[in-house]
Amino acid sequence: MTRYLVSEDYKSWVLPLYYAYEQRLDLLRDSASVKQPGYTLGKIKQLFTGKVRDYYLNRYVEKRIGSANSLEKLNIAQKEMRVFIDAISNPA
Repeated sequence: MTRYLVSEDYKSWVLPLYYAYEQRLDLLRDSASVKQPGYTLGKIKQLFTGKVRDYYLNRYVEKRIGSANSLEKLNIAQKEMRVFIDAISNPA
């Protein structure tokens, strides 16, 4: 999958659609599972590996922090995203 990271379509279209598809399957199986703390990080780690995983984690963090429209929300998002930022640095 890493070789496709050069494609903007792959990064902006395929990866998010694949994640959304898998999340939808989880919703159909057990809707409460997607509301559990750590669901998003666990799902990203389950679906993607290596550079693709790091790319998607980084994209998620940027989107989440970028959507904060006040300093207070930015500080909250930064605290919530710490686990994702740590996951980018830690290959486990």
